[in-house]
Amino acid sequence: LADIAMHKGQRAFIGKVCMDRNSPSDYSETTAEALAGTEAFIQYVRSLRTELVQPVITPRFIPTCTPELLQGLGKLARKYDC
Repeated sequence: LADIAMHKGQRAFIGKVCMDRNSPSDYSETTAEALAGTEAFIQYVRSLRTELVQPVITPRFIPTCTPELLQGLGKLARKYDC
């Protein structure tokens, strides 16, 4: 999606949806997987070197996110200012 937005010249704020509980197994990940995937996604979007497309932190919603996941996402938001 980030690549498509960039190539089309579209401004976009894009995130990887994170959830580590209370959701179907094919939708959720472990906390570690969600955090690693989010960090990799942020780094990938930043590597595009465009102001048009920016990464955002995207927890799904409270019932599907453990406190550990939310804390980890908060740390990534501070680390990458997103």
